[in-house]
Amino acid sequence: MQECLLEYLRLHESEFRQEPRLLFSYCDKKEIELDLALIRDIAVKLGISPIQLFSEWEAWQQSQTEQILLLCDNLTCLSRGAHELKKHWRKHPLFSAVTSEWVKCLGGCSRGPCVSFGGTLHFEMTPAKLDGIFAFDEESSSDA
Repeated sequence: MQECLLEYLRLHESEFRQEPRLLFSYCDKKEIELDLALIRDIAVKLGISPIQLFSEWEAWQQSQTEQILLLCDNLTCLSRGAHELKKHWRKHPLFSAVTSEWVKCLGGCSRGPCVSFGGTLHFEMTPAKLDGIFAFDEESSSDA
């Protein structure tokens, strides 16, 4: 494993055990290529099943290529307004057209509520900011 990944694993081991998507995002940003052997080694270091980690990795990869809206459902984000985002999103015109998933943590607790869309993490979200994420798509489709 690359040295920077080993150090990052050591520093954030408990976070990655709870939310492996954070590790995959880190590897993606650092351009660390994950293969089966590396996933197995990481799983052993984290003390989790390699099959479980591989399944999480496949789901993460899919979320990077598909347009899935991930909304943080962590207590910290809920206390900072994620509940209002949930209510707003359920009434949004794109609710049925865009896949959405509630996740336990996106890793931005100090700047919550957080959402992720198309691989981009958005902090300090409000209903208006959530609408803004989709404004470009709506304008593009109305111009056609």
